[in-house]
Amino acid sequence: MTLDELPDIDPAAGEVETAELVVHDDVLVKLFALGPDGAFDPHVHDDAT
Repeated sequence: MTLDELPDIDPAAGEVETAELVVHDDVLVKLFALGPDGAFDPHVHDDAT
């Protein structure tokens, strides 16, 4: 598995943009990009290992 290129993400002030970089049956790699003053609430995936 290789990652050749990151998506073009440019969040505005106060915004959060996401992208899924790798998706397989048992793997998800997700990118979170926060603009200036951007924030997101943490959360828990109860069924994740």
